[in-house]
Amino acid sequence: MDHKLEGFLKHYVLAFMLLEVQWSLTDSAAIPASCADLNRTKDLSNLLRHEAKILLRKYEHVHFESRNGSLPGYVDNFTISGANLSEKLQRLLTNNELFNLHISRAEEYQAIWANNEIVMKNLSMSDLKSRLRHQSNIISHILKKIYPESPSAPTPPPLQLTHTTDYAKKLYGWNVIVTLRDYQKKVIQVIEELFDHCAAKRN
Repeated sequence: MDHKLEGFLKHYVLAFMLLEVQWSLTDSAAIPASCADLNRTKDLSNLLRHEAKILLRKYEHVHFESRNGSLPGYVDNFTISGANLSEKLQRLLTNNELFNLHISRAEEYQAIWANNEIVMKNLSMSDLKSRLRHQSNIISHILKKIYPESPSAPTPPPLQLTHTTDYAKKLYGWNVIVTLRDYQKKVIQVIEELFDHCAAKRN
């Protein structure tokens, strides 16, 4: 397939996914808190994965184009553990808050050593933060509807990070994007569990 056509098709698919999600999330207060939200939540998770993949390619091109071999590590072991679905949803909300802290820190680092306006625009992480907020809004509504007695999700502690070199800061930003991309697969697994839960309630 021609690279220009392939790029256009990818852009079209991404734009369609984005419009579909935004149509359903223009006003988070108006989101119907029910199992019907699950399809939108899954779409949003897929959109987050897709955008993280695109950003990752750009990030590697700018910062690690001449690297040899793979890059190390994750920023954290983001699991969605819990004895039941209620606890898993609470964990998901806490993880999203923690991801926002990591993304904000990566943005701070980038603002220090990436003073090139074009680079900053191409490597903007603000869209990822916006998607995570939308995702948290929907999950919070679902949690309150299905498990009204569940407590509020715990707030993550402040980050304790010590990155002193430019390379360490660039690698940290790369790890944040990679971890977010892979984490969305775990989110989708929880959503699939919720689909099963809702189907069982209907039967």
